[in-house]
Amino acid sequence: MGFSVRGTCCVPGEALGGNCVPLPEGWPLLVDQRDQSIVEPVFEYLRASYLTLNVGREKTVWSYADDLRDWWGFLHHEGIEWDSASLVDLARYRDVLSSVYSPVTGKPFAGQTIGRRVGTVRRFYLWASRRDMLPVPWKTTEVVGGGRNHWLATNFPDGERHPVAADERVIAIPPEKIRKILNELAGPHASFPSDLSRDALAVEIMWRVGLRVSEVVGLHRSDFDIDLACFRETARIPVRIIRGAKGGRSRVVLFPVDLVARIKRFIFDLQSHESLTPPPNGVNPPKHLFLSSRKTGGRSVGALSYKSLWASINSAVLRSGFVRREERMDLSSGLVQVVDVAEITPHQFRHTFAVNEYLARKQAGDPDPIRAVQALLGHSRRETTERIYLRVCQTYEARVGEAFVRYMDVFDPDS
Repeated sequence: MGFSVRGTCCVPGEALGGNCVPLPEGWPLLVDQRDQSIVEPVFEYLRASYLTLNVGREKTVWSYADDLRDWWGFLHHEGIEWDSASLVDLARYRDVLSSVYSPVTGKPFAGQTIGRRVGTVRRFYLWASRRDMLPVPWKTTEVVGGGRNHWLATNFPDGERHPVAADERVIAIPPEKIRKILNELAGPHASFPSDLSRDALAVEIMWRVGLRVSEVVGLHRSDFDIDLACFRETARIPVRIIRGAKGGRSRVVLFPVDLVARIKRFIFDLQSHESLTPPPNGVNPPKHLFLSSRKTGGRSVGALSYKSLWASINSAVLRSGFVRREERMDLSSGLVQVVDVAEITPHQFRHTFAVNEYLARKQAGDPDPIRAVQALLGHSRRETTERIYLRVCQTYEARVGEAFVRYMDVFDPDS
């Protein structure tokens, strides 16, 4: 017994007082399984959040609901009424999350996940305090550093100060490792139009342009209707990223000319192959650059999914021998085992671009390289870019020389 989040049918405005927009079908409800009652404070908070959010608010509200479900379960286990909880209880909750394994992945909870959950609880109680729902209101506590790991920096009432920890996953992948992974994806055994050659090109886009996996799978062929004769061989071509961007915020990124040339050859080969197999009746020609392995009528028509690309890259990293040992909980037995996992994640190719871009621009004389990297990555706040990458850039700076700048060819004021 405990608490669960359930989707419900559309909640009309009249049921919410008549003065607000109706809630969409599938609206999450936090339900106490002991008596099947709805947890009213959470319902009101989710409704208030929904009305103030913009892009992706349905997904965000479900995330809030799941975070608060876990918090309510903690309160029930500890015998604490929701309106009697304090920051000390939140600190204990944070410590519990830091010491257990996720029942979904079998891995220890990531700092980002813990930070999100604690942040959701804290925002809920600040909202409840503003509405006089608590006998002792919560106050905004000092947060040093902010961002996704702000839970590490909050001054809790026990007097313990938790310093901000840098994200150890933010690394610059050495070029020799990237080459090995690319060779594993598109070596001599890979013939067009294989999935391997497709995924190797996707990885190259991530580490040379800084796109997220979601943005790579969202690319369209029309994004590269570009006349290369208008650009020098060393130039980088601006392309606007719209689909898959975080928060729905579009931005302009820079594709090296040689990479665009390879993408155009990939599109040409893809179209030549597709011409051999006409699309089935009622199926429109594909628009996406990267297509799924699933076929209809003998040809791929759907877009490559985020999950499929992530799994392919993860498999290539393991085949390349870049592994580390990590504790995982077996979800069937509950036993903790030590297993081999990929040392490099797909998102780290984006991190590598950011570190390389910052260092190359700095060595080339850019007075504010962080600002340029922030724009190319699509961060809404400068502090996010500085917090994630600046320390890592300082670590790698001593290893970067003129040869590296020439190799990347990333900063030309005239390009």
